[in-house]
Amino acid sequence: MLNQSFFRTMADEKGILNNQIEVTDDYGFKHYMTAEVVIEAIENAPASEQKAIKDIFSKIDFMNGDLMHFIEHLAKGLANN
Repeated sequence: MLNQSFFRTMADEKGILNNQIEVTDDYGFKHYMTAEVVIEAIENAPASEQKAIKDIFSKIDFMNGDLMHFIEHLAKGLANN
């Protein structure tokens, strides 16, 4: 894809775009999604939220951290929304 978002490009470069995520919501229900679903939600978020998430993605990348941990955190938020 020619015009990928920063988030999709980073997840793709890390090889995690198709990683499976299992989260349990606050009511005990299990939800299954891929990292790509979370990326799509980020891409559709307001610009102010995208900027905050971009800053966190960049910090995680700079510190050689595991981006999947943060994506799983966001997935839990999606499941509870």
